Amino acid sequence: MTEKKPDPAKQAAGYKGEITKITKNTVISPRRELIPEDYKKLVINFIKFVAPSFAIFFAQLALGVEPKLAFMVALLGFYQLLSDWLSKWSGETTYKTTEK
Repeated sequence: MTEKKPDPAKQAAGYKGEITKITKNTVISPRRELIPEDYKKLVINFIKFVAPSFAIFFAQLALGVEPKLAFMVALLGFYQLLSDWLSKWSGETTYKTTEK
């Protein structure tokens, strides 16, 4: 049984960011490049994970906790946002689209 080998030129073009759509329903974000789908995921992850930590930070400030101690919670939110951005920027991410 023979397997179909991928075209090296297409693979190289994909890694350079020249090809982003592989099939109708799949989009690949090349390494070291952010596409609109990456930004959408960053915003969604910010709302899910970072915004609650900022809410806790401001609640602690309202309750009278020292800003130096409350800042540790906000620092976790910044760290999560930075790590999420770096993981999307440095890696190749595949997204399923709903286009028809």
